[in-house]
Amino acid sequence: WRSDNLLLNQLSSVVSAEEIEDMKAHTARAQSITAIKCKAVQKEKFNKLMEKKGVPIDSHWVVNLSDRELSANEEAVLKKGLKFAVTPRRVPVDDIIAGVEGGLQGLSGLEVEEARLKIAGILANSRPPPSNLAWPLRKALNDLKRHDDLVVLPADKGHCTVVLSKEDYHTKVNSLLSDGKFYKELNKDPTPSIERKMNSALLQMKKESTIPEQLYCRLRSSGGRIHLLYGLPKIHKPGVPLRPIVSFVSSPTYALSSHLAKALSPLVGNTNSLVTSSADFISFSKTVTIPDKYELVSFDVISLFTNVPVELALSIVEKRLDEVDVSSHTPLPKQELVSLLRLCLTSTTFCYNGTVYQQVFGTAMGSPVSVVVANIVMEHIENEALSSSPVPTIFWKRYVDDILSAVPADRVDEMLAHINSIDWNIQFTSEREVRRTISFLDVEILQCDDGSLTTKVYRKPTHTDQYLQFSSHHPVAHKRAVVSTLLKRADSHCSTHSLVHAEKSRVKDTLQKNEYPERFLFRHCSPSRQASENDPRSYATILYIQGVSESVTRILANIDVKVYMRPTNSIRSILSHPKDRISDDEKSNVIYKISCRDCDASYVGQTGRALRPG
Repeated sequence: WRSDNLLLNQLSSVVSAEEIEDMKAHTARAQSITAIKCKAVQKEKFNKLMEKKGVPIDSHWVVNLSDRELSANEEAVLKKGLKFAVTPRRVPVDDIIAGVEGGLQGLSGLEVEEARLKIAGILANSRPPPSNLAWPLRKALNDLKRHDDLVVLPADKGHCTVVLSKEDYHTKVNSLLSDGKFYKELNKDPTPSIERKMNSALLQMKKESTIPEQLYCRLRSSGGRIHLLYGLPKIHKPGVPLRPIVSFVSSPTYALSSHLAKALSPLVGNTNSLVTSSADFISFSKTVTIPDKYELVSFDVISLFTNVPVELALSIVEKRLDEVDVSSHTPLPKQELVSLLRLCLTSTTFCYNGTVYQQVFGTAMGSPVSVVVANIVMEHIENEALSSSPVPTIFWKRYVDDILSAVPADRVDEMLAHINSIDWNIQFTSEREVRRTISFLDVEILQCDDGSLTTKVYRKPTHTDQYLQFSSHHPVAHKRAVVSTLLKRADSHCSTHSLVHAEKSRVKDTLQKNEYPERFLFRHCSPSRQASENDPRSYATILYIQGVSESVTRILANIDVKVYMRPTNSIRSILSHPKDRISDDEKSNVIYKISCRDCDASYVGQTGRALRPG
């Protein structure tokens, strides 16, 4: 105020009083205009924030099939999605240290010790990040956790959270397991016997120098557990049946199954019909023209994995091993490969609700080798079908059990009958184009008047437009990946500029519904930087804690250790427990403590075996 008066006194000696009043009026008008503009800008920002808060969440994000009515807060927290990570109440220091030490194992030197000291300092001063769930939602999450009569699961297809009563879930699983063609109940757990049989076979191969010591140690099992079965609800089908999934993690044959999947991979993809991805098919679609009177048709196998005959699969693999050299993928000879594959495919036993079952037909979804075996069988089926087909095809493209072809419009049923005659276990359904449009994988294909094909992104009717919520306690890199993946898909799948523009607009609108700020989306519309091609000295996987894990990552990057961050406390890990619980005595790869009965001494040890009593 004093400076203003001083300035006016100085001006009065130079200009007239009338001119000073004009200057005051001009300044006041300028201030008023600036204030109005600032107010308008702030009001626009406020309105945008309110619009984002008011974006209606798709009602299909949660499907409640139980008799219990969900409260508004329970539904709201489930609409966050099962992948949503809740910020932890404490920093898991021990877990982060374990992850860091796993990356530093085998490294030495002054810089490594300095990195340890710096990380120790960061962890000593760390604090948990602010909560990303309001208190009413946290309370609702805890209330849901306490309801033992509910089962919370992801839908089989489409990002959707399904709530079932536990009784209904058990009824559906038991109905599935009552099919004597595929499953039978066992009196006891055969897992120890399977483990001994597998280890004995591997030991004999090592003694005969068939497999090297390193591979033997990697494939051998110690303290393996029985497979666990759970089901995912198919909400798009009448009655909401379950898709059976067998969890092979920690089973005796898991490492062997993974190795066999890699060893047999050269047997797949030796035909022109196989497509490896949507991009592969789109590239092909640009080269094909559909003649008049031909129609696009898709064929799909009914429950492929559970319908693959094991003996047929083994015979095809044995024959293909005579034709294809797999020595670059495994040192195992042909007979040993087939023998171990038979062991894996015939050892599908699992536990559900305390009862042990054996799968007596087909391969199990969840086994690493099942996908490769299914592909090999499908290649055999299609070769038999196409070589003997009375119906001509313009093309035949397959991804595992999904097939797209162009056949004469009046002979579609004849083609379906023919491929269903090859093996009565492997049966197909067909879907014809509608208004010259059909879908294949995540691609929608439109046949133009000249016979050429245009493509765009396809979303199934079960698709819910739900992605990882921006407020989820995930690393920013994971959220960037969501944006870049969807935008890159728009560029790769859409064959015209107008389709690309429409798809990107939809992606941005959808991500804003998933709480992604407009500035974040704008910033990541441009191509991302290419990662360094130099191989790091080591890798570390640590739990993600906002503000802590980034600092740890920067320190480890200075000594050339690449860090992968994984979230903790996802809503799925909190609520979804469809598999049988494993008791502490049955857990393997554990650290244990035995206290002396007579004094304060104790023994701390580590074992890969299960801590079974007796």
